[in-house]
Amino acid sequence: MATAARAYDSFGYERAYQPSRPDVRVRPGRKQQEQPSMGMWVTAAVIAAAMSLVVALFAVAHVWLDSASVSLSVQAQTVSNDLIEVRHAGSLLEVEVSALSNPARIQEAANALGMISPETATIIKLGEDVVVTNAQGDLSLAGSLKVVARNA
Repeated sequence: MATAARAYDSFGYERAYQPSRPDVRVRPGRKQQEQPSMGMWVTAAVIAAAMSLVVALFAVAHVWLDSASVSLSVQAQTVSNDLIEVRHAGSLLEVEVSALSNPARIQEAANALGMISPETATIIKLGEDVVVTNAQGDLSLAGSLKVVARNA
């Protein structure tokens, strides 16, 4: 009977169907305290800071562009004023040239210097080429007048 008793032994039955335990190791120490979750507030703060930075950059760019626009406007106005002044000065110079080149004024200035008009006027008709040069290659007025006198 000994053999039959072993087959129905409750000890063997319990070993065969005993549930396995999970592999858990316990470390000595204290339980860590849970910190309140700041994730949502930190994320909101970072987003707000980034948006503030973007708005600040746009504001700086806007101010810089406005100042550049004003500076260019002032320079354009200065150039426009200079152009008006130069045109006015050019007009005054044209009037002065016209007044100075008036034949009556030139006649009065010549008389004041003691100059008189010639009694007779001589017209010299030049041939094709009466220009004479000297040995150095310079123009010679005397030589040119001699050629004119010979041809006349």
